[in-house]
Amino acid sequence: MFQSALAILSYVVLFYYTYSCIKSMDHVLYLLRGAEIGVTIELLICFFQAIGHDPIATKVGKILVTNPSRWSNLDSLTLSPDVYGTIYNTDYLSMYLPIVVPIIVVLLVIEKQLWRKIYNACLLLLSLFVLVKGPSSAKMAIVAAVAIVLIICCTRDRRLLVSCVIMLACIVFAGASIIFGSSGYYKAKADQLWNGTALEDSDVPIKSVTTGDQAQGITVELKDGKAYRFTFSISDGKINDLTVYDTNGNPIALTESNPDNQTYVFADAENQAEGLYFYRDDTHGMPYLMLVKDGYSFPFVDSDLYGNGKKGYYLVSTAGRCVKLPQKNKGEVYEVFHNGFWSGRGPIYNRSLPLLKKNIIIGSGADNYIIVYPQRDYILDYYLNYGSNTLNVKPHSFYLQVWIQEGFIAFAAVMVFFFWYLCTGTKKYRKIIHDDPTRVIGFAIMIGVIGYLVAVIANDSTICTAPVFWTVLGIGTGLLNLPHEQG
Repeated sequence: MFQSALAILSYVVLFYYTYSCIKSMDHVLYLLRGAEIGVTIELLICFFQAIGHDPIATKVGKILVTNPSRWSNLDSLTLSPDVYGTIYNTDYLSMYLPIVVPIIVVLLVIEKQLWRKIYNACLLLLSLFVLVKGPSSAKMAIVAAVAIVLIICCTRDRRLLVSCVIMLACIVFAGASIIFGSSGYYKAKADQLWNGTALEDSDVPIKSVTTGDQAQGITVELKDGKAYRFTFSISDGKINDLTVYDTNGNPIALTESNPDNQTYVFADAENQAEGLYFYRDDTHGMPYLMLVKDGYSFPFVDSDLYGNGKKGYYLVSTAGRCVKLPQKNKGEVYEVFHNGFWSGRGPIYNRSLPLLKKNIIIGSGADNYIIVYPQRDYILDYYLNYGSNTLNVKPHSFYLQVWIQEGFIAFAAVMVFFFWYLCTGTKKYRKIIHDDPTRVIGFAIMIGVIGYLVAVIANDSTICTAPVFWTVLGIGTGLLNLPHEQG
């Protein structure tokens, strides 16, 4: 996301430059200790956001993060109440923290100067505080697992090691019992994560919508067999001549229940039971006729969109586009995930998976996902509450992102590199020697890389966090070439 071809190329340069700079442990410690300053600033900003005093929400903070053209209207800029640091989105912290926490833990263990130990202990406490206060439970689970693994691998006391293993096993067993038991809060949360609350495609009550010219009107066909056709006109900011017909073409009587916004409901109880009514919406700079079905609103306009003197009816999509319905090609869909899966990512994954077979060689191009993703299931978008002026701009998965935008060949190359790094690192660090900082820090970085690769299963590579990852990966790869040290 927000990564042009030059940005992706810069990651390669950043990785190689960092890798080529690692000639000794002094270089590694120099980079990591310098990075502690940036980590401290980031965690302090997160801390103040967590306690309700966002530094970026101040006038100075807004000036620092906005274009000078907006400085005269800073009061209109509203920021998220969540913990997001300077990384734009709270979900991206789940990609940042798994990288830095293992390194903080290991520096706390291996540093010999007392003040450095205290400094890293404070950073670790800040990290844990951000995890607790942050809204994303995913990053909390990832970093907690990473920290437990590091404690196990870095401990010198065998009895403590056994205790940690037993404690970890108990936590895993208890968590599994709660989640997969017959009842309980966490089981409900797990069900919500997998199934969500969004409507499935099959549950959407509208079968089809057809928009025609002024004579044809708009036809809404429901899955229960009923169909409604309606015509209207817009002039002087008002909805005029609204007429609704039933399946047989007979007019249906309407009652204006609210003259202020021209709300019209069916006069008879049978049609009222369909949960369908109309009203005028003036909040978008021009009046829309809103069709409401079971609480979901669909805006329509009567417009000479092409300037040829022929007016017609259009649905206004969630991105603000006037479209004719039905669409001939909504795009291919694989019904693998529920629509509510992982905070509503299901429809995005279901429509992204078919794109994989179309991007085998070169892909769609850097940051071009928004172009190739099928944005044409307009009715479903409203049922999924995507909101106004919304397009799906990212696949919410680094692995889908690489395959679709760069192609399968590039995806395979990246996966081979990650596999080589993890296999080589596992072989090198399978026996941790606590007096060997090369192995200890190298192992911590490898764990951080694993944490990031897990986090990006459901998150995209972004310009906010990717430079940190590729820099740390460059350090980790450089450490693979260093000989073991003692002391």
